[in-house]
Amino acid sequence: MAPKRATMNDVAKLAGVTQATVSYVINNSANISDEVKERVYEAIKQLNYSPNFNARALKTRTSSIVGIILPDIVNQYYSRMVEYLEILLSKKNLHTMVYTTSYNPEFEQEIIQRLLSVDVCGIIVLYQFSNPENWNILKHSGKTIIALEGGAHCSEIGIMNVRTNSFAGEYMATKFLLDEGAKRIAFIHQTAVNESLQDRLMGYTQAMKDAELFQPMDIHYINNNADFYQELKKVGEVLCKTPVDGIVSTSDLIAIGIIRQLSLHGIRVPDDVRIVGYDNVPFASFFIPALTTIAQPMEEICNRIIELLFSDDEQISQNNNAFEPKLIIRET
Repeated sequence: MAPKRATMNDVAKLAGVTQATVSYVINNSANISDEVKERVYEAIKQLNYSPNFNARALKTRTSSIVGIILPDIVNQYYSRMVEYLEILLSKKNLHTMVYTTSYNPEFEQEIIQRLLSVDVCGIIVLYQFSNPENWNILKHSGKTIIALEGGAHCSEIGIMNVRTNSFAGEYMATKFLLDEGAKRIAFIHQTAVNESLQDRLMGYTQAMKDAELFQPMDIHYINNNADFYQELKKVGEVLCKTPVDGIVSTSDLIAIGIIRQLSLHGIRVPDDVRIVGYDNVPFASFFIPALTTIAQPMEEICNRIIELLFSDDEQISQNNNAFEPKLIIRET
């Protein structure tokens, strides 16, 4: 776990002054005695406190552009999130520049440099970069940076990071199938290496171990760098030869693709196999059969991202940035 960043309130307590006094000292905006200044500076040094000047700069911006970086636009989870963020930002008279990276670290760095070159007033990153060094570039850019599922390194270097409890989400999905009577449950996930997907794998693994039914050979991968349809086809062919009676996946897109592949081999969902997706994208409820899935609180997450983008309150910036998923039971 990343160490908790010191806040202005922490500095005030250690120095024995009010938060207002700390603010006056930092901004040199009032007549403060040398003795009090010395106490405040010493507390700042001891706590390694770093004022959040970036959000204040955003409020007095000269640019009206916020950059948004996401891995792909095909997954409706990301396209919906971008749409909602754009609505919220437009209410503040801000525009967006949206870039997709396809999880390519070279694209990531190129996009970062492009956004910095047009002097955006803030950048929102909707996933964990493939190369951690890209977080360091953003951290030292002087811009306000907000991450979604940015990972431990992102938090460790002081970038504000919003996340959901991915472990709990996949544990919940797996436990639901177990409670429905499934005995052999396969897990399908992408090869992208990020902590959110790893947490989902751990959630599945723990649920299966708790039921004393875990088998490592039931974990299957979709290669992000290969043709998505062909990858689904390969995994589908393997599953057709395996006596699984349940499947959990790390996205609705994968779940629906697998249902299609199974149907081509005469395997019916939910009669022969039960399946749970992840993300609760719009088409999940219209698909036949309607997809049981794990929902993340999209609107709450987006509202939180925008709140953090404009906040210069360290307490707000550090608290309540984790959200809990929930199970949406439908037909699969």
